[in-house]
Amino acid sequence: MFNRTTLIILVVALAAGLGLLASQKFLAAQAPAGPQLQAARLFPQPRELPAFSLRQSDGTQLVPGELKGHWTLVFLGFTYCPDVCPTTLAELAQAQKQWEVLPDATRPRLLFVSVDPERDSPDRIGEYTHAFHRDTIAATADVPALENFARSLSLVFAKVPAAEGAPADSYTIDHSATIALLDPQGRMAGIIQPPLQPKAIAATADVPALENFARSLSLVFAKVPAAEGAPADNYTIDHSATIALLDPQGRMAGIIQPPLQPKAIAADLVALTQAPSK
Repeated sequence: MFNRTTLIILVVALAAGLGLLASQKFLAAQAPAGPQLQAARLFPQPRELPAFSLRQSDGTQLVPGELKGHWTLVFLGFTYCPDVCPTTLAELAQAQKQWEVLPDATRPRLLFVSVDPERDSPDRIGEYTHAFHRDTIAATADVPALENFARSLSLVFAKVPAAEGAPADSYTIDHSATIALLDPQGRMAGIIQPPLQPKAIAATADVPALENFARSLSLVFAKVPAAEGAPADNYTIDHSATIALLDPQGRMAGIIQPPLQPKAIAADLVALTQAPSK
């Protein structure tokens, strides 16, 4: 049997629920309809980037103002990368070929930033990226500047020393494979994600929390022990390659299945380029 207190609580809860529903409908009516995207995920609000200065392959400086006027994809990598970098640049080159029909003044651009300034000279990164597509912008900087730039895009990289007994310059670089998306105002506006990197994810939370998070997205992962006789830390991770897509309200809204789809990315950028700026 309901008492007076219970009734009051129910009335207040109902009023709050109706208020929330009304506010959602009002905000939805006020929000401008954006383009339908296939691969990119936009943030609810773009964020300004702090000042930076990178050195381009032609020796000139790349500063924030030069990234305005175009949608720009930013990808971190290095020329000695054995797989992720050449694969991603080759796939994005297919998108760049489709963008060639767009006016140069608004054509989306790709910025490749080498996070290996010790081995990657400006000349080298220019030759490397232009082998995939002539329009790619290539840049680098000293390590502190690169760390600040990467951090502003919520990306990371780290030098992995060479194996014992190997030449010191045979090190590699672990880096984010996510692509940052800058809007025509040069703001961080969204991301495009390739297959997830289990080791990077594992560094951010404990296993039970990751299991709960993965389960909430209908994704799975499992540790595969190292082969008999191999070092224990030579294990690998089996994991879902599907990418979960969350909407601006943080809800599970769909999925993107790898590998990267250059045509879909190209179509997304065309739609964004043609959409009114917010």
